[in-house]
Amino acid sequence: MFNPLALLVRVGGFIEFMSEFQFPCPKCRQPVLCAEEHRGLELTCPHCSGNITAPAPAGTPGNKPGSKLGVTATTTAHDQPKPQAHLPLPAPPPKKKNSQWVPVAVTAFLVVGAAAVVYLNPDLVSTVKDKIGLGAPVVVAPTNAPPAEVAATNAPPPPPPKSPPASWSLDKIPAPLPNYAANGVIMSNDFLVDVAHLDKTPDNKVTLSLRQGTGSVPDRDFMIYLRLDPGEGLDGKQWSVAQTDKVPPPPPVVKQWRPDARYGPQSKWFRSGYAMKLQLGTNINNKISGSIYLALPDDDHSFVAGAFSADVRNIQPPAPGQAPNNPPPATTSSSQQSNSRRNTVMSPAGRKRYGLPQE
Repeated sequence: MFNPLALLVRVGGFIEFMSEFQFPCPKCRQPVLCAEEHRGLELTCPHCSGNITAPAPAGTPGNKPGSKLGVTATTTAHDQPKPQAHLPLPAPPPKKKNSQWVPVAVTAFLVVGAAAVVYLNPDLVSTVKDKIGLGAPVVVAPTNAPPAEVAATNAPPPPPPKSPPASWSLDKIPAPLPNYAANGVIMSNDFLVDVAHLDKTPDNKVTLSLRQGTGSVPDRDFMIYLRLDPGEGLDGKQWSVAQTDKVPPPPPVVKQWRPDARYGPQSKWFRSGYAMKLQLGTNINNKISGSIYLALPDDDHSFVAGAFSADVRNIQPPAPGQAPNNPPPATTSSSQQSNSRRNTVMSPAGRKRYGLPQE
């Protein structure tokens, strides 16, 4: 049997192929591979290490032609040295030089491809982390953490639920007032409070202006003229007006709107017949937070409801030690002082002549 991976032996300057054959070990019955030139020689089985004799070719006594060792089939182990126990096997084919770079090239390609995917789609990393649970933060409780009951007691109160949206009504004012950003309707158009002001008028009144638009002339506006007693402040002040209130006169209300941005605003006054509830907080750094519900008796059902923060301008708080609702002390006019002096120096006859009471 010819093996394609035959050994090459240089003999006399020529290269000859050494054919091999296989035979079973007579002791352990394992296959033994042997060169043709070793036929008839005593060998050592590579499996059981027993001494065996390679079978000689049938009908060919004597030395094999072309054999390097030049022994015959009847040569004994005393005449020839024993061969090595393990017969030489064909050497593996040499590796290609470029094959060692293939794993490196594949690894580099995968790394560059993964980096490109992460760069082009950063949300994919977060999605994968959430799927496998790597994105969740690990919370480690301190060793001196309070019991669950104490922690629940000291926890801050949850924020109040968001108020449902209000609508126009002259009969029902929402209670409590809405806590979302103040908004509503003016002349069938949506209204949103962008700027709020509290200003003092020349006649010592206070106007609350709720404006849409940040320019010098608002796009839409509600103005409320609030009356205060002498020396009265705005902190914590409240106003409630029903549709039927007429005495004392309710605060006048003005709505303004601009049908065309090229022209000035139009306005309409309401001195009664509307419904309103207004609450103001505390003045902190010339800002007062408040809540309002205002519904006007117009055909367009104009109204505003919600919370706001107003800038306080040109309004001085009450002097320290002065009660907010106490009016300033009364003063005596010059004519009263003159009459007082005249009554003091006039004679009884003069009093009688001018009809003044006698002392």
